[in-house]
Amino acid sequence: MSSLPQVASEPTEVASVDTKKYASFEIWGMKLPLPPWAVYCISAFVVIGSGGSAYLKFVHPILRERTAVNQVKIDESSRHIYETPESETKMLDAPDAGLLVVRHYSSDGCLLILRRNAGRNQAVIPTWIPAKSIEAEAAPGRLASNSGFQFPGGYNHRMFSALMLLPASVKSSEETETQVCTGRCVNPHQGPFNWWNGEQKGCWIAVWRRWQEGCQHYQWFNTCNGYWDSEPTGAPRVYWTCCVH
Repeated sequence: MSSLPQVASEPTEVASVDTKKYASFEIWGMKLPLPPWAVYCISAFVVIGSGGSAYLKFVHPILRERTAVNQVKIDESSRHIYETPESETKMLDAPDAGLLVVRHYSSDGCLLILRRNAGRNQAVIPTWIPAKSIEAEAAPGRLASNSGFQFPGGYNHRMFSALMLLPASVKSSEETETQVCTGRCVNPHQGPFNWWNGEQKGCWIAVWRRWQEGCQHYQWFNTCNGYWDSEPTGAPRVYWTCCVH
């Protein structure tokens, strides 16, 4: 029996990938072969995204603030264009110092500052200060509990009383101290005192003052704009927590 003739097998041709036409792109620890146009698109997307983030973080707030300032100038100039200022104070008017004028408008309390730098052909620059921008922010008022503050250095009430060299009758017991604090407060109070910062609420911080005889109060201070809480008359508004007189 004759055997069948052997037929030579043709090698199967496998399609190869031309790696020269692809670039390696790594993301999340994986390397992906991508065509050049895809790499360019991804790079452009990253650059645009970074630029947009920088714009929102740095440029946009500046432009928004400038827009708000310009809008205030337009609004106030339109509002007071036909109004005669109640008063006008000329602070400077000299060739070597320039010009500085302050005008007050009684209709809403706005101020207009006119500034011209020294030198020839300098333009007058107007700056409006609306009355609402200089209104004092209301202080928090009386604290819910006068015992909520901490003495400097972590001292408790009795230790701090001893530190302040109070009379023995004041620091002997809490009951005696309560009785002593039922006196009359002398306002304004004279004499040296110790002070420390207490509770803070937003821009406001309670500044405590304690005199050697035991009188004690606190007053709110606005740390953002640098002014003390005061009465409508301009007198300091204080909250007494202990009076011994």
